[in-house]
Amino acid sequence: MSTETILPTAIEASTNLTGAITTVDEDITWTPLLFPSLTGWWDATDLAGQGDASTVTAWNDKSGNSRNFGQRASDNRPTKVTDGNYTAVSFVEASAQHMANSASLATLIGNTGLVAIAFNFVGGPSTTNASFFNDNGLIMDLDAGPTDSGYWGASAVTASSVVSIRFGTNASQLTIAAPASARHLLVGYRTSGSVLTCSLDGAAEVTAGSTAAPTVQTNPLVLGRGFAGSTNYNGYIYEIVTSSANGAAGDRSDLITSMRLKWGI
Repeated sequence: MSTETILPTAIEASTNLTGAITTVDEDITWTPLLFPSLTGWWDATDLAGQGDASTVTAWNDKSGNSRNFGQRASDNRPTKVTDGNYTAVSFVEASAQHMANSASLATLIGNTGLVAIAFNFVGGPSTTNASFFNDNGLIMDLDAGPTDSGYWGASAVTASSVVSIRFGTNASQLTIAAPASARHLLVGYRTSGSVLTCSLDGAAEVTAGSTAAPTVQTNPLVLGRGFAGSTNYNGYIYEIVTSSANGAAGDRSDLITSMRLKWGI
């Protein structure tokens, strides 16, 4: 099944009042395979042929690097769901659903790489520190409002309908907030060893630094499990792209526009 996205030559797109991309001009074909130093690409569209609520035993990497996610334990497998016009992998926190990869974030992202995730909180996690990724090093983590006094310290989130996203480690992290129960695109990368940059839903990039360089460990990567395995992600994931380089501004713009258009964000 083709998952190519049609993008405008100059990356200019029309949007509706909510900011979602709706139309484009002067089309060319663009896929994440064109992003520099691509290390991984997982696309839930590839699971569209499976029945709804069927378990996902493997989520295969289509970057050409064969870094597939898998789950041998049947009780911990996520499921394939249809969310309107979109296919997603659904993780249920209460069932500790997660998937493992033989690669680590040190391999996939390193110190100056990038990760992009299209996702939906689906009401938000019921507890704190529910993560997309966890190798006890670099973590993308969701915190339920209003506060989180756990591992990450106090959170700036004050509304229960808003969930904060943390990208980084306890040494260097960046927090942004987003409404629950909506599709989002988070793109995060490092510009140097201790500087983190994020963009949510195509908004202007925000950056935070730290005096301490973050740790990127070489433990096998886990998708959906929270810090130290204590809690798990609750919601849908549509697509993940990783690169060992953060690319030029134009590369990131192409990736963001492509994924927003593809997932109606």
